[in-house]
Amino acid sequence: MPKQLFLHSVRLILLSAWVLLYGCDQNSPEAMLEDYLVRVSNSIDQEYQPASPYAGLIPLPPRRERRIPTTELRSGLLETLGFSNCNLLPLIAKRNSSLGKVMKPSVLMRYELDFFERLHPCYERYRASRTSIDLDFFRLLEEVHQVKSDNLEAVVWNGIFTSEAMEKNFSLSQDPLPVTGNPGFGDSLRALQQFDKVVESVSEYRNNNHIKLPNKLEDLEQHYFAIYSSEYGSQLIKSLALLSYYLNLTANVLEQRMERRPLCFNQTPTESAKILKNVFIKYYSKDVQPYMALVQKQGSEWLKYINKLINSNRFRLPVSVQHYQTRMLAMDAPEGLWSSYQRSIKRHTQAWQKLLTECGLMPGV
Repeated sequence: MPKQLFLHSVRLILLSAWVLLYGCDQNSPEAMLEDYLVRVSNSIDQEYQPASPYAGLIPLPPRRERRIPTTELRSGLLETLGFSNCNLLPLIAKRNSSLGKVMKPSVLMRYELDFFERLHPCYERYRASRTSIDLDFFRLLEEVHQVKSDNLEAVVWNGIFTSEAMEKNFSLSQDPLPVTGNPGFGDSLRALQQFDKVVESVSEYRNNNHIKLPNKLEDLEQHYFAIYSSEYGSQLIKSLALLSYYLNLTANVLEQRMERRPLCFNQTPTESAKILKNVFIKYYSKDVQPYMALVQKQGSEWLKYINKLINSNRFRLPVSVQHYQTRMLAMDAPEGLWSSYQRSIKRHTQAWQKLLTECGLMPGV
């Protein structure tokens, strides 16, 4: 069997294996990108060495490493009836109940925000009229206010980033984004935007000594559910890694072929070059490029908000969380997944431009 025919057969077998591996779905991004790579490779008779697209991905740090410590109130500090003047007794009773002692992070965040929204104006009223108040109670109120105020950013961080929803959202168990996109993207993005409003309310308090929580805070659990059910973050991470892998591998195939010997002379296209351009138009421009555009547009929006949430705090993040953000989520870190993807796009584009120019086949020429 001639070598070229043998290699072609091997690549078809590998492509078939990919299709079987991903549930016989020939419309999956893995199958689409593998098909594109195989066709480019076959067109110019250039081998490549496959590897794992996801080898460089790292898991989300465990919850204990993501959690930011908060200051606990002294035992019994909230047991005075004086807090009825601040309308806090119902919330205090709720926290002291059996269910209140085991609140999940998202519920605890909402509780603490509700508590502080009632506490702060009460504290300000007492402070403005301290000559006519019980000074012992005011000192107690002042201590509670100080602790709750100091904890705000950490409480919000823990409520968002130690939640089960975020853990599932950043799991590496999901497949990449489908070629048609994730139908839950919009809800997931709106959830991040709602979380951002919560963060902004704390920033507003720091800047202007006024706390006003976003509207419909009682609906916050619906946003957690959107994050949990869509798992958009997991799919986006997989898509960025997958695209980077295939774009770089395809660029490498083109580069090696041009280094081995010119595909065309005097910008005169050969039959192989014509076949290759057909692959570019039919498989890259028609299939791969729209998928890249989808990932680029939605991914940049989603990552902008998730990074804003991560960075909007007054404390130093744990080293493992910083490393995770830099590698997996940051948009400006050279070693990050997003930057690697942008470089792979540039390399892939330049390889195609060089080869098509060499053969006089550049579009518009």
